[in-house]
Amino acid sequence: MKKSIFIGIAFSLSSIAFAQKPINASDFGESINPKDLYKHLSVLASDDYQGRETGQKGQKAAANYIANEFDRLRLTPAAAGNDRFFQTFGLIKKTLAAPKFIVNQQQFNYGDDFFCAKNISNVNFQSNEIVFAGYGIIDKKRNDFKDYYIEGKVVVILAGEPKNKKGLYLLSNSKEKSDWSNKNKKIAAIQKLKPKAILIIDADYAKFAKKYKHQMETPSMQLAENLKKEPELASKEKAVNDCPVITINDSVATALLLPNNKNIAKLRSKYSKRRSIDPFVLKSTLAANIVFLEEPLNSENVIGYIPGSERPNEFVYITAHYDHIGVIDNEVYNGADDDGSGTVGVLEIAEAFALARDQGQGPRRSIVFMTVAGEEKGLLGSEFYTSNPTFPINNSVCDLNIDMIGRVDDAHKKDSNYIYVIGSDKISSDLHEINEKMNTAYTHMNLDYTFNSPSDPNRFYYRSDHYNFAKYNIPIIFYFNGVHEDYHKATDEIAKINFAMLSNRTKLVFYTAWEIANRAEPLRKDKKNDFENNR
Repeated sequence: MKKSIFIGIAFSLSSIAFAQKPINASDFGESINPKDLYKHLSVLASDDYQGRETGQKGQKAAANYIANEFDRLRLTPAAAGNDRFFQTFGLIKKTLAAPKFIVNQQQFNYGDDFFCAKNISNVNFQSNEIVFAGYGIIDKKRNDFKDYYIEGKVVVILAGEPKNKKGLYLLSNSKEKSDWSNKNKKIAAIQKLKPKAILIIDADYAKFAKKYKHQMETPSMQLAENLKKEPELASKEKAVNDCPVITINDSVATALLLPNNKNIAKLRSKYSKRRSIDPFVLKSTLAANIVFLEEPLNSENVIGYIPGSERPNEFVYITAHYDHIGVIDNEVYNGADDDGSGTVGVLEIAEAFALARDQGQGPRRSIVFMTVAGEEKGLLGSEFYTSNPTFPINNSVCDLNIDMIGRVDDAHKKDSNYIYVIGSDKISSDLHEINEKMNTAYTHMNLDYTFNSPSDPNRFYYRSDHYNFAKYNIPIIFYFNGVHEDYHKATDEIAKINFAMLSNRTKLVFYTAWEIANRAEPLRKDKKNDFENNR
């Protein structure tokens, strides 16, 4: 009897000891390796997938590949019924049709001379009421309109903000740009004055055109559900949203200014020296006819998850976009880094968590693995998800978003052991500290916060899928290697990926997710999320 009791007690103690054995994250994190990353990327970034453009055959083939991997790992499908891992959403594809832009009977070319974003309604107007308004700034320190009445008129402004002879920005009186360097801030302020259109003269239009080449040469897309909501907008609000914004080069500006005997270079110099200016009317005529052909499409987010063992209704997201920009001029843009690297990172992290689950060490909180489409078209897949979430959006713990982690940018040619970390401290100081702690413990990289600065002119915080989570006050981290010479070019190929570096960066995301999913305490949201004021 005593012997049986002793054996029973010993068994119970051994069971308790086993249950309390510390979870060793590295047992599973080390399963992430260059060989497996290469295996996945050699498929997704191959010509067979035709650049994975949203809504096209290659994107859907990539979606099937990812879903099959989720199935192989026995992730729980996030969608009901036959959709399984797919969250399907409707799109409207908009293709440019014979645009015309004529100044004083001189016609200019779309792309070469002007660019109009395709996320607006058709543009069709004629006007001889055209107002030049300097830098288009409306501020207590400088008002380029001076209460000038511009409703129904075309407004022409200069890009950027003025500097003085010392090279200091006038509004900040320093080398730091003010918020008025942000084009979107200007546009939002001017649109409230109800102009017919806004023309922005970009002094470095060639650089602008190069940056947005893929947008100029490929169709744009909008969420179909957003278009359905437009009739619900008040007429005043809809009028603001429909105001076209057209970026023009100096050749177009010269044609506009010629009847007034004004020189664009002299105007830039003049209006940089003064705190404010008087708008003046241009003696020009302008006709714009920019029409978009619309075609309905659908696309898919691919979502699988591992339910939490203790807190299944709390969700840690790991995301990446798997779309790219397709085929341009018969060249396949394979997007090996953008964002093939992030996509295969998600697959490897999912496999590491699945391995832990299979060994009885599944996460306390649920882990959601989501690859989204439509990022290159304006963060559309993640926007659709956060508006139509599979899981209650308020139960989201955080989003760890991976977008380009397989290369080195020019700033780190001599120090490739780095990763840019963006947004980690915007909402939760806990998230920032956990990421730092995991890096110190496991991956030993240089965490570069350059792009985390609110004054960063690149504004990367607003340019990938994590942003749609941040809008809901969900803590986020954006992992990023920076822009390189092959960004949005056909040369973004798998041969240029550093797989050892990709593996280590992926491990950091895994270890951070592991800690968040398994810690006892929730993440504190102790930071003011002021994204609305900085868009």
